[in-house]
Amino acid sequence: MAASAVAVAVASIVLLVLTPPAAGRCDAMKDVRVKENAGQAQLNGAKEYAVVVTNTAGVPVSGIHLYCGFDFHTVSPVDADIIALVKNGDCLLRRGGAIAAGGSVTFSYTSYTRYSMDLLAATCNDGSSGI
Repeated sequence: MAASAVAVAVASIVLLVLTPPAAGRCDAMKDVRVKENAGQAQLNGAKEYAVVVTNTAGVPVSGIHLYCGFDFHTVSPVDADIIALVKNGDCLLRRGGAIAAGGSVTFSYTSYTRYSMDLLAATCNDGSSGI
């Protein structure tokens, strides 16, 4: 009898571990991924950096803020509809608009300084907060 109880407990644990999260579940700070790659050096000595922000959640994610250094400043203008400095160290992606589930936003900037584009905040559009 004790062996069957252990078998049931083990089966329950295996089921919990192998069960995928329910569709639409979201943890914005884990589900939004930011990759930044250095590209070609420019003639003026600056470098072009490519950034890809991907939403791996099952729901749209909005209000995505990226850390972009004390004063995000680029040699070539970056479209403010894609990324804009809102205050020192805080850049807003797509004017706060959502990235669809499984979608991504790509942009590049040219600068003498690499800005580490780390995720500061994001909000799942299922009502849970990622801030």
